[in-house]
Amino acid sequence: MKILPIASLILVSMTLPMTAFAEDEKHVLSVVPLGVKSPAAVSKPASTSSVKAENGSPAKPATTGGASAAPAPSAENPSSAAESTSMPGETPGVAAPAVKSYYSPALDQALKQYKAAPSDATFGTVINALKSVVAGAGGSRLSSAILVKDNPYLSDFRPRVLDAGAVRLWSFPKAPERAHVLLQWIDSHQQVVGTGRRARVVTSTALRLQDFHLPAQITVKDAGLLNSKEAGKTLVLAGDNEDGSLWVSAYRLTEAGWQANPAFTSSLPSFLLNNVSGRLGFRGNALVFNVGKMLLTTDSNGVKRLLPEAESANYRFLVKQTESGYVLAPSVPNEDAFVTVHDFMQGLQQNRSDVIKSLLVDPHLASIPRYLGLQGKSLDSSARVVEMFMPPGRGQRFRLINIGKDDLIFDVAKVKGVPQIKAIFVAQPDAFLQEIAKNFPLYSHFDQVAEKKDAAEAAAAAAGAAGNPAKAIKRK
Repeated sequence: MKILPIASLILVSMTLPMTAFAEDEKHVLSVVPLGVKSPAAVSKPASTSSVKAENGSPAKPATTGGASAAPAPSAENPSSAAESTSMPGETPGVAAPAVKSYYSPALDQALKQYKAAPSDATFGTVINALKSVVAGAGGSRLSSAILVKDNPYLSDFRPRVLDAGAVRLWSFPKAPERAHVLLQWIDSHQQVVGTGRRARVVTSTALRLQDFHLPAQITVKDAGLLNSKEAGKTLVLAGDNEDGSLWVSAYRLTEAGWQANPAFTSSLPSFLLNNVSGRLGFRGNALVFNVGKMLLTTDSNGVKRLLPEAESANYRFLVKQTESGYVLAPSVPNEDAFVTVHDFMQGLQQNRSDVIKSLLVDPHLASIPRYLGLQGKSLDSSARVVEMFMPPGRGQRFRLINIGKDDLIFDVAKVKGVPQIKAIFVAQPDAFLQEIAKNFPLYSHFDQVAEKKDAAEAAAAAAGAAGNPAKAIKRK
């Protein structure tokens, strides 16, 4: 058998014809012969995104990418079609970058008209002018700070943008017509163009804007976008009613825009929506409610009214999505942090002073639960765990209820990367908590949580686990 040299093999392989591979509707693989430039490499046009506005707002194309071709050299101008002058100290031929301005004379005039004669009609003119500015920005994420900087007259109205991922909500919280807002989002559609070997997938995007009228006197504070195969895209808005109570509503995306979705709120636990105040957070497709009770007070005129309780007294609930809707999760939002409290209580019940000291910032804190007679004593089977509000960056706060005459409150924070208990408080039972106690997770639930955490840590670092006294606790 004759052995060909390596150079001959390369020559033979380069002369083999290139063939197209199998294609399907979603993926198209094009093969370009060697030595021939790809059409995309020869000519790459600027990509454009169309801008579509709801309710008759003007549509403006926005160019995103691509560069304009420079004029070809000529005999009259052999180097360039345009000449540039430079000041001393500047680099010749280098132009200063242009700073885009979002100043809008129409918006400025609309704001002046609204301030002179506030009404729904004049505020609608402000929203329409804002549409034109947002549409002119194209796909860029224009911030309210930049908009106010370029339109100083807007500073009196304090516009706010709530970012819910792919959806943005523009509002004017200080305006009487604050329930009139503007929604901004990007619509994308994929379409197969051509057939057979010429088929390709084309993705088109469009900026959409929609006027939105919320219930009167609503101030929106939180927004989140949920996405599931069953329900599609759902926009959840939360804020305050005029009396400060919590307001939550949901909307689903249709071809006509965002439409109200009352079925979503009806699936939420009713006690989280009735006569409570607070905020709503988002964790993926799960909801985190931070709620407190409304307090009945009497104002200076002798009129009784409900007012929201201080945020420091709010309680946190985790609501997860299931096949049957949203249900209250049998845990707390930060259950890993509560394991530290659970280990401390287990050490207290088993008289393990080494475990107790290892979990406290100050060993003297151990005297507080001892004063309540909890040392060497198992908690009642009805004991439950409540997570409370804590400012960001301050750690987590938990409350143990149904443990006796009083409740215990624990503050947990990381010290040198290790979760530890930095404070313990004694609190009298809260009537609001007693009313909704059945909705909180049982303390016994965290026995299994702690066991799973121990197993995971042991598998990851068996050698390090042996040096932690908390690992010697007997799980029940």
